[in-house]
Amino acid sequence: MLSNLVIVTNNMSDFRRHYARKKLHPGLIFLTADDEETFTRENQATLLNIALSNILANDLLQEVVLVRLVSETAEVIDYRLTRHELPKH
Repeated sequence: MLSNLVIVTNNMSDFRRHYARKKLHPGLIFLTADDEETFTRENQATLLNIALSNILANDLLQEVVLVRLVSETAEVIDYRLTRHELPKH
């Protein structure tokens, strides 16, 4: 069921484990925050837009994009984006 979908979630442990068993997957996008209070819907949408911009430039096949909200002020969202292959189990 999940084989053709790019999943966007903050549930890294379950989906990382599920996708690590697959021979081929279309990719995963994880959105997280260092501080749960800053993980608002608006900030999640901003993080998703950052992730989508990244994967539009480079295919996500067999990879994971992690976008972590580090801090937020009225003017700026500080984030870290990492991209890597999902280790196989």
